[in-house]
Amino acid sequence: MDILSPVEPDALQNRQESNLSFFVHDRLSLALSYNEKPHSLPPMTVKFAQISLLESYLWLYWGVVIGYFPPQLSRRVVYEHFGSILRVYEAALTTPEMKTCFTPASQIIFDAEFNGRRGLFTSFKDEEEYSERVSSLFHAVFVLANGYAESGSVSRLTQVVAFVPDDLWPVVVSGKQSPVLEQILDLKEESASGSDHWTIDGFFASLDFMESFRTIQDDVESSTDRNPRGFYDFIRSLKETQQWRLNFGYTRDRERFLQIAELAATAYIRQVSGGKIPDIPEALRMFRNNVYGLMTDWGAPIARSASNA
Repeated sequence: MDILSPVEPDALQNRQESNLSFFVHDRLSLALSYNEKPHSLPPMTVKFAQISLLESYLWLYWGVVIGYFPPQLSRRVVYEHFGSILRVYEAALTTPEMKTCFTPASQIIFDAEFNGRRGLFTSFKDEEEYSERVSSLFHAVFVLANGYAESGSVSRLTQVVAFVPDDLWPVVVSGKQSPVLEQILDLKEESASGSDHWTIDGFFASLDFMESFRTIQDDVESSTDRNPRGFYDFIRSLKETQQWRLNFGYTRDRERFLQIAELAATAYIRQVSGGKIPDIPEALRMFRNNVYGLMTDWGAPIARSASNA
């Protein structure tokens, strides 16, 4: 069926309900489960779980805005778990991570949704209509982001880049077993990785995600059928929803990711070359610059090169 063709009301409702069911079972339930017993989780994993749940709420919010999810059923889902969601929001609100993980625009959404002055999903105009093309764009980005978020190696990478204290970062980079890290992070699957360093699998998964997201964005920007509501603004909002995982607008996160990039590149070069490449530093520089180019999509300054980032 042509995604731009009109959709019958019953078919649209069925599709919305199917979309919501997928969201609840594949995204929201997992995020809620992490927050059910926070005292049993390491401290950094608790922070990760809190931000993950709030990110999930933003996905639901934007899906309702553009008609991807049904408003009434979405409200019912949220009200069913509202105590847990509000508890997580209030706990996260007191932490520095709330300001660094979410943009001001996202924080405005949270405030409007959780301040109790209006009903859920009423901070925008219900009568606005969005085309099937916008819904298709949302679907593509959400499915991509959901697969990325579900990766265990990505979750471990996100935890260390976003939440590990500065004094423990050298321990992370060393890749050595550390009782201190095990106490604050969920690293139970660390030994299952076949990489030289336990962050590398998550790093390459992040590169794949960034490249795929760039492809979607390029397709949007090159479209000759410009949407009057602005596809680019909408995809930017979807990017901000998950940008805490790749928060390269902040120097610390950017430098940490580049350090892991160097670990990954060194391991890869040694593997494919057998140590026979004469100029490994030059190969590393090229790899670093290519990685940095993708990082600019997620906040890294364009004016600065990877060599002095």
